[in-house]
Amino acid sequence: MLNLHHKHQQPFAFTLIELLVVVSIVILVSVMILPRLQQQNLRTRVSSGANQMRADLRNVRAWAQAVRNGTHDASSFNNQLVAYAFHADITPGQNSQYSIWEVWTNASGLLATYSQTPDTRRHYYALPDKVVVSSITPVNPDNSGTVDIYFQTPTGTPDTHYTTFDTNGRVVINLNLNNSYPQTVTISSNGVIF
Repeated sequence: MLNLHHKHQQPFAFTLIELLVVVSIVILVSVMILPRLQQQNLRTRVSSGANQMRADLRNVRAWAQAVRNGTHDASSFNNQLVAYAFHADITPGQNSQYSIWEVWTNASGLLATYSQTPDTRRHYYALPDKVVVSSITPVNPDNSGTVDIYFQTPTGTPDTHYTTFDTNGRVVINLNLNNSYPQTVTISSNGVIF
């Protein structure tokens, strides 16, 4: 006997309208999320630059302390290695990098300045793309828009004679990307970096 009431089963499939609705929802969600992801990427870039600078400053301090511990070969310097220094500049074109250099005395016992230090004794570090040093508080007394922080051997503490600190005993370096996403690197007068 034939069953005349047999239902014809169709395989499960999306209709064109349902497919277009799903695709449009995915596109809408992507358009809403993409700008936030881009902002987070920029924020992370500035944060990465600040963290890199903090790590390099901590290394400089450790190098200065290593001289005291006899783990550094001071015989390779002209006269006497007296500090490691950190140099940053807010001048456009110069503010996307910073340098670390060896501070030594000349034959007269005077400290060599940054410009007197040979390039072989300077180490340059670039900040991530478009991240810049936007301001330094306080700047050097000559108002050049630079800061030089001398980490003395053997203590690793900043030299208050050659480094200018604000009234709270700090040097504050501000980083940003296109005047947005500010990050701060702070060096205290006792050498703590945060």
